[in-house]
Formats: sequence, structure tokens, C-alpha cells
Amino acid sequence: WQQAALLAGLVRSTSSLDPYTHPDAALERRNLVLDTMIDNLPDKADELRAAKAAPLGVLRRPDPLPQGCIAANDRAFFCEYAMRYLASAGLSREDVARNGYLIRTTLDPKVQDSVKRAINEVADPTAVGVASVMSVIRPGRDAHRVVAMADNRTYGLNLNAGQTVQPQPFSLVGDGAGSIFKIFTTAAALEMGMGINAQLEVPQTFRGTGLGSSTEPGCPPKTWCVKNAGVSSGQMNVTDALAKSPNTAFAKLIAQTGVPRAVDMAVRLGLRSYAELGPARAYDPGTNESIAEFVKRQNLGSFTLGPLELNALELSNVAATLASGGMWCPPSPIETALDRPGDEVALPTAPGEQGA
Repeated sequence: WQQAALLAGLVRSTSSLDPYTHPDAALERRNLVLDTMIDNLPDKADELRAAKAAPLGVLRRPDPLPQGCIAANDRAFFCEYAMRYLASAGLSREDVARNGYLIRTTLDPKVQDSVKRAINEVADPTAVGVASVMSVIRPGRDAHRVVAMADNRTYGLNLNAGQTVQPQPFSLVGDGAGSIFKIFTTAAALEMGMGINAQLEVPQTFRGTGLGSSTEPGCPPKTWCVKNAGVSSGQMNVTDALAKSPNTAFAKLIAQTGVPRAVDMAVRLGLRSYAELGPARAYDPGTNESIAEFVKRQNLGSFTLGPLELNALELSNVAATLASGGMWCPPSPIETALDRPGDEVALPTAPGEQGA
């Protein structure tokens, strides 16, 4: 009763009746509300008189709601991505914080919880020097909705506890994806007319010139040398090669298909950060190239083995593109945004494209 009466009394003036800055005024107002309730609820009079005799009953210090994405706990990286997405669409953080919007996201709590558990099983949140991320994107020909985004790290500012606010799940801070890049070489070859049942040569070793160089012992200068991790050799059809992933088969395939076609296919299917100017400075400080331009200029056959850093969210979106019949759409964390009166806010976004 006393809490309800205090809140009801505050409506008159939340500043002059603030129980922390004006406790006496707040108590007087609360008791006035309780007196009114005694007059109107005679059957509750004894309870209400007891409430009136009670102290103000607030916490010793205010306990304000946490602000920002840190308050989102396991959803914090998704929250940060959603805020950046809204800002890029014209709805700034200040707008979101101050102007009474109702924003419905695409996050699915059940999927999110499952992904977070899986991520933490791969890498402990406090493991030194390790960050494991995962996003789940629902395929579609009109939109690719992000239903989960998780990081084994805790989103926060305590570095000693392994926390981070780096946008690890959705920026170019991740390590290379490895053999999954073989799908880009394969897709480029399929576009050129190769059939899905075509037989690929699988030599035990592959040496190519003009495709970069290797530093492993015994590899000639200016030569790219590739070996298989197992003993695979002979021939495989495309499906089996993708399943068993012999390096030499795809090294030979990218030599035949051409590095530029494989790189362009990766961008079309979803690795859009590779087309942005600037990131190649990490490899060549004298250039302002995109990663795609750098790899094509150097004609690096190793692209098919996935050695370059990448945006993990974009790689998840590649899977959504393939599952959507080759239709690329930008990954989206927002279902709808309504302004204070309840009208839907238009959020401009890139149109979908037939990537492959």
C-alpha cells in the first residue's frame, strides 16, 4: 500500500516530491494519498493505517535502470549491431534514446539462448586471446533477418574479466574462415558452366606460378605450393570435394577459374566488406585498396583456402544467400520501428540482388 501511495503521489510533481531530494514532502504526500484511500476503502482501513505508520521505504540510494547495450547481457552484441544499423538508416542513437520510438527487432530469444550456449562450449568467455562468434540468419528472397548473434566474450568494459565492446561478430576483426571459402571458387566455376557432378582432379600436391608464393620448405621461389591434410588423391566429383575438402582440388580449380572470378563471387554472395576501400592497408600500407582489389591485383590463389580476416556476420549471410536461391539481401536486425504517435518509420536499406 505504501509503495502504491508514494507512486500515486509522485504524479503531482516528480521533482518536488522526489523521495531522495525531498523525503519529508514525499512522505506527507504519500500519507495524504493513504488518508484518501482510508476514506474510500473503509474495509481496508486497518491495512492502510498500518501503511501510513510505515517509513518511506525507499532504497538507501536510487537504483537506476542500466543504460545502453551493456544492459542487454547476452543480447548486447546484437543490440550494438541493431543500434549501428538504425544509425546507418538515419535513426541516431540520440533519436532512439530520447524520442519515444518502439523498435521491434528480429531476434528470436530461443535461438539466441541456444547459440550462446553453443558458443560458450566452444570457447570459455574468459579464455585468453580467443573470441568465438556465431550468428543465425533466416533465409528469404525479400529480407535476411538476423535471429541470433552471440559472442563467447561478455559485452562490457572490464578487460581484466575478458570483457570487450569490440564489434567482433559483425566487423572485419575475425580470423580467416579457412576451407569454407572453397564455395566461392566452386560457385564461380559453376557459373562458368561446370556441372555439379563434374570430376575434379585431386593431386597430392599442387604447385602454381603467378598465384602468389609459399614459404614452406622445398617450395620453389614465386610458387604457390599446396598439400592436402590427408592422403586424398585421384578424382572426386564436386559434391564429394566440397564435403571432404581436399586443398589441392580447389587450388587447381581456382587456377583454372581465375582468382578475380572467385573474389567477385564472394562479394556478390555476401562478403560486402571486401569491396570497401581501405582494409588492404593491413597487407600493403601504401594502398587504399579494398581487400577484393588487393587479392585480385596480387592474383592470390590462397584466397580459396580462406586465409583473410572477415566479417563473421557477412559469412553467415552468405549461407542465407545460398539458401535463398542465390538472392542476397543485407542482414537486418529490425522488424519495425514506430515513432511516438505509432506511425511506422521508413528505414532505407540496400535492395536485394541476385548474387548467383
